[in-house]
Amino acid sequence: ITRASEQLLAMKLIEQEKVGKEIRMFRKYEPQQMFEKAKSYLINPVQKKMAVRVEEMDAEWLYAGESALGQYSMLNEPKVPEIAIYKGAMNRAVQEVDIRWEDAGEVCVIELWKYNPFLFSKDGKVDPVSLACSLAGCEDERVELAIEEMLEEVQW
Repeated sequence: ITRASEQLLAMKLIEQEKVGKEIRMFRKYEPQQMFEKAKSYLINPVQKKMAVRVEEMDAEWLYAGESALGQYSMLNEPKVPEIAIYKGAMNRAVQEVDIRWEDAGEVCVIELWKYNPFLFSKDGKVDPVSLACSLAGCEDERVELAIEEMLEEVQW
């Protein structure tokens, strides 16, 4: 916590106040402004993507990627659902498949996340900030516009 608070202080995103033995932290900006100022420091939570058969899924999961973005915005969801799983929740090895050779209803794309996506999730999908970070490198204009639409609608 000390290292994290020092980083946030260095980025000028929080202020600290010492009261007795306590150190109280306060954000300097409203949530949306905080996101805009911190955006360049945020990381992509996705460690690895792979396609697997739906029948092999035994871990808890959330909608992610374009599947979640389609639920947050007017973007059409992909035929093959994209789901997020915490990398530590994979209890066994799964066999990766090639989407081109499978029926769309029998396969899904797993995103293995660096942190547990359930920490900030809502309504069965990953949170908007993490979703925006996971799709940040996408060069598809439709996706970029849908991300902007989603972030405008977020209840900060």
